[in-house]
Amino acid sequence: MTQILREIKIWRLLIIICLTVTIGLYLIKPIYLLKPFKLGLICKVCATPNLNQTIAIKLAGENVTTLAKVIAKPLDTVEISNGQLSLNKSISELLLPASFNYSERRNEEFEFFVIIYNQNLSKIIDYGRVKQSRIIGKVVFLW
Repeated sequence: MTQILREIKIWRLLIIICLTVTIGLYLIKPIYLLKPFKLGLICKVCATPNLNQTIAIKLAGENVTTLAKVIAKPLDTVEISNGQLSLNKSISELLLPASFNYSERRNEEFEFFVIIYNQNLSKIIDYGRVKQSRIIGKVVFLW
């Protein structure tokens, strides 16, 4: 009888492990960045990104991604004048390169305004609006 109970516990444990791995593969996606080489994990089913969160964006297909930081959420009004960011008519502390200019515009319902970094996350290289459908998920780990 003890042998049967032991085997049942082992099978239960194996089923739990298999389910955990399967669910984990659906929820978490690995990313690979070059120059310099970095590994990261993206939470694919996390809630809508918040301000200042780093996200991964699809560029040309599921495997071509870039990292960006959310600086305005849907329905926010954004303006950049000589690198000075204005969010909902109030000046932000975030300083962008002086060459960045963007006339005042309100984001649409499922649209975020982001700043895009180079591969080693040391320099802001671009900015723009991104539809929520192009956001792969939040970056939860980057090494």
